[in-house]
Amino acid sequence: MWDNEKMKIVLKLISLLMLWGATIGVVLLVDPASLRDVGLEGVYLPFLILVGGTVFYTLLTVLKSWKKAGLITLLLELLLVASIFRVATWFLVGVVVIAIGLVLVVKKEKK
Repeated sequence: MWDNEKMKIVLKLISLLMLWGATIGVVLLVDPASLRDVGLEGVYLPFLILVGGTVFYTLLTVLKSWKKAGLITLLLELLLVASIFRVATWFLVGVVVIAIGLVLVVKKEKK
């Protein structure tokens, strides 16, 4: 009835739902002031780690590529940090969106 491949998919879905549930729970239930100065001052480090891990695991599951998932997660995390420090502009957002698009579109040629 349950073969190994189906069980892996079910476990990945359960872990993704748990990660996204934890992320949404932090957004809705935790006071941002309590996360602001943990680790680095003014960076909301626990929230950034949780969001980064959630986005990375989600992209890794969807894209099946460590490099692409890591690069897209890094770009999104840098954009989040820039917006926390209020230096994110529409130009920066556009550059990040174009970079993510290029990461998703460009395929490495096999030699």
